[in-house]
Amino acid sequence: MSWNDPERDERGKKKDPWGKNAEAPPDLDETLRQFQQKLRKVFGGGEGGNSGGFSSNKGAPGASMFGMVVVSIVIFAIYVVSGIFIVDPPEKAVITRFGQYIKTVGPGPHWIAPLIESRKIVNVEKIHSETHLAHMITKDKNIATAEIAIQYKIDNPEDYLFNLPDPRNTLTLAMRSALRSGVGRVTMDEIMTEGRTETSLYIRDQIQSILNNYGAGIKITRANLRKTTVPEGQVQEAYDDANAARQDQEKVINEAMAEKIKQINGAEGEAKSIINEAQAYRESKVLEAQGNTQRFLEVLPEYKLAPDITQERLYIETMQEVYANSNKVLIDVDSGNNMVYIPLDKIVDANKASRKDLSDSTTSSTQQLRSGPQSAVSDYSTTKSATRQSSSARPTYSNSSRPVREGASS
Repeated sequence: MSWNDPERDERGKKKDPWGKNAEAPPDLDETLRQFQQKLRKVFGGGEGGNSGGFSSNKGAPGASMFGMVVVSIVIFAIYVVSGIFIVDPPEKAVITRFGQYIKTVGPGPHWIAPLIESRKIVNVEKIHSETHLAHMITKDKNIATAEIAIQYKIDNPEDYLFNLPDPRNTLTLAMRSALRSGVGRVTMDEIMTEGRTETSLYIRDQIQSILNNYGAGIKITRANLRKTTVPEGQVQEAYDDANAARQDQEKVINEAMAEKIKQINGAEGEAKSIINEAQAYRESKVLEAQGNTQRFLEVLPEYKLAPDITQERLYIETMQEVYANSNKVLIDVDSGNNMVYIPLDKIVDANKASRKDLSDSTTSSTQQLRSGPQSAVSDYSTTKSATRQSSSARPTYSNSSRPVREGASS
């Protein structure tokens, strides 16, 4: 066969020297017919039938039915498997059917009907953060720049997904409203110093209340006034002056409190010392009174035995105590003698001796009283005579040696 006389096929179409069709691409009917024959071979059918299109498989109806069942089972298995999903422990899945909420499922394996139902998995333990900065007016009509930072988590997934069109925008608006309310209820000094924590708690509660009213499904876990300043310029300078004055005031107050504490401690110490001295004085007087009472109780049996002697003895002892430290001298002079000579050296010596004798006699008398009233009465005369001699110790003169004052008659 030459190049100029190409061979024709059974349909009269020209072929190239290699046996291929030299005209247009393969016919569509031929392609469909070949595909039909391949399907018949797969499902056990023959090659007979009309070649003009698809024909029913009449050669092996059982094999064709089996093939359809297998295909159906495979498609159903793929459908079932595609609907299986697993929810992790910190997550929840919201199930919807044709866009309508059905239920919320927790962690674990679950199944939904594909093409009919859908799922939305939400992490309910993840902490989200938001901040908001704005200029606010305080209670004392000052301008403050406040920044609030919050942390929140999704508490109710179905409310978070379906109740609000934009939950985050609602959260931002709630933060702005709560921040304005919280800053407006306190003064500039309070929000800059000790009132910051209380204001943060108030703002957190206000944000949570607003979100609950809208059913946002969000729980605020923490709120903090992270930054609170005043605008730059004259406002800043005025605030710095006020802050310096407040610091000076606190310094003076602290110094006054320290001085107050010092004075109070000193007064309390002095008062305690006075109270202790008074208590000691009271105890000494009580003991002294108890001693005197005991003394009289010990003398009582002796007084019952000899009243006169006991009275005289008590009188002498009392006089001894009264005149022991007296600087006056009592002299019993004879009548008619106008000149008196007082030997002071002898009087001093006599007083010393009398004090010693009286001390010894008093000690012995006390011991005798403790031993028994009879012995005290029997020895009383000795003590009495010694006491009289010591108390009346003075120089004696004879009539010839007694000094006479000039001009006095003898």
